[in-house]
Amino acid sequence: MDIFSSTTALVLCGGKGSRLQGLHPGIPKPLIPTAGKPFIEWLTLWLRKQGISDFVYAAGHLAEIV
Repeated sequence: MDIFSSTTALVLCGGKGSRLQGLHPGIPKPLIPTAGKPFIEWLTLWLRKQGISDFVYAAGHLAEIV
């Protein structure tokens, strides 16, 4: 097995989002809708197009929702 056959993306998606709290209270930053989809979905789709199939989402604030 080639150790370089797959790439894992580490997506840092934590933080309180204090500047966005007024617009989207209670919604973690990665889940805020952007053009009809949560931002993290757009990012994941883009990474898949780049050939990445394994993901680790490192969430801090409200991680249980993400």
